[in-house]
Amino acid sequence: MIDRLADGNPEKAVALAALILTAKGVPFIYYGEEIGMHNIVAENIEEMVDIQGKTYYQLALNKGKNSQEALLEGNKHNRDKSRSPMQWNSNAFAGFSTGKSWIEINSDYKEINIENLDHKKIQFSKTIKN
Repeated sequence: MIDRLADGNPEKAVALAALILTAKGVPFIYYGEEIGMHNIVAENIEEMVDIQGKTYYQLALNKGKNSQEALLEGNKHNRDKSRSPMQWNSNAFAGFSTGKSWIEINSDYKEINIENLDHKKIQFSKTIKN
């Protein structure tokens, strides 16, 4: 939600979360949204694991697009963006494991992780009070 609907803005994401939680029905929170995890973006086709993203990349190449344009198309349809491991802390591999995961971890894991959550909540509440 933070990347799709809030333009990467944490304050907008909090407001959207509040709206979702007050709406009629059962709220659905995607994995990582509760800590503000951002989508991962493949910097090259080798980083992409999802077959759907790879397929759209290849289709774009077949239509005559260059590799950068094809990568944008692949990332647009890539489901990997929401499949990265939970960012537990700022340790290697985001504290998710002791080795490299099958999919990329967002480069912002040192700032956005469970361990930093309490600090951010305190910091955000101070911003709201001011």
